[in-house]
Amino acid sequence: MAIRVLSNNLTGKLLENIKANASKKLLVGVMNSDTATYAMYLEYGWVQRVTPKQNAWLNAQLGTNYKFSTLSNPPRPFMRATFAQKNKEWAELFKEQLIKTQDVTKAFTTLGETVKADIRKTIDQGGCPPGSFPKRSPLTMAMFEALGENKKVRKIQRGESLPNNTTTTQALRLNGNLFASIEMKVI
Repeated sequence: MAIRVLSNNLTGKLLENIKANASKKLLVGVMNSDTATYAMYLEYGWVQRVTPKQNAWLNAQLGTNYKFSTLSNPPRPFMRATFAQKNKEWAELFKEQLIKTQDVTKAFTTLGETVKADIRKTIDQGGCPPGSFPKRSPLTMAMFEALGENKKVRKIQRGESLPNNTTTTQALRLNGNLFASIEMKVI
């Protein structure tokens, strides 16, 4: 008894496609440059000393004295946490798509859409695992009120049942700019 192996040359086609597209890259992240700096502060957090000018403003707005204080924003790693949790799944997805489509660009596109959706899901559910991001601080909530953000949102809503993201303590969901800025592209 003999074993015969037939080939439809898919492996050869796949190797040719990989070689032809060796310089292709998938970029997923905050693509809006205006939002990128803000996103970095959210991802890694920050600590800063209160300047005299900031203290004067906070005192005038909130009636509080922050002289010789520091302000901080805890890290809310929406990208790093998603990567840590999902990178093995993403590698398997890419491998499956590459074998299925025999096309690097199509495999990257499918992977990119999945990664983008996963990062957005992390933002939407408040962390990875869900609910793990620190809530907005009382100072942030007081500043929204003092700046009239709540009134602005109510005016924009005009009675519609849109979410008022200035009254929720869930972080990263103020106006949707960060969420919308998570994009992907194959270059």
